[in-house]
Amino acid sequence: VTRVMGYTLLTPSTVHNVLWLETLHGITYATAWIAAVGFAAQFAPKKWPTLVQSLLSAFWGCLGGSLGPIIGGVVYETYGAVVLFR
Repeated sequence: VTRVMGYTLLTPSTVHNVLWLETLHGITYATAWIAAVGFAAQFAPKKWPTLVQSLLSAFWGCLGGSLGPIIGGVVYETYGAVVLFR
């Protein structure tokens, strides 16, 4: 959230700050995946940890990757970029 809000606050004179915002992406993405895989392993039945981690990956990549742009597009068309990213 902080990174995306930071993008909306950039101006031509502060555009170089995008480099600092991008480092946040790497940190938060890696941390989210570590936590998600750890939670999936803990939540899974003893015989099925691989299945639960595969379902996690499928929902994240397939379902989230397809619904996110659709919902984002509707919000963008209805309310504009400022509402979508803030």
